Amino acid sequence: MPGTDGYALIRELRKRTVAGVELRAIAVTAQARVEDKQRGLAAGYDEFLVKPIQPRDALAAVQRQLDPAKHAPALP
Repeated sequence: MPGTDGYALIRELRKRTVAGVELRAIAVTAQARVEDKQRGLAAGYDEFLVKPIQPRDALAAVQRQLDPAKHAPALP
């Protein structure tokens, strides 16, 4: 991603999201500070994984994002 970082990219993608299309995004980074995670989530990531990633952690993150109950529209 020459000229941009992941935070700028996810913010731009969130702006361009088409109504009715749900984009799920998982950040994978070596930056492990609490502030980094907060910044990533605030920018628009749904999950934030820190390297080195354990397979079970990656699988759990993907499963959370695929869980339809987690992303069901709120009832009025």
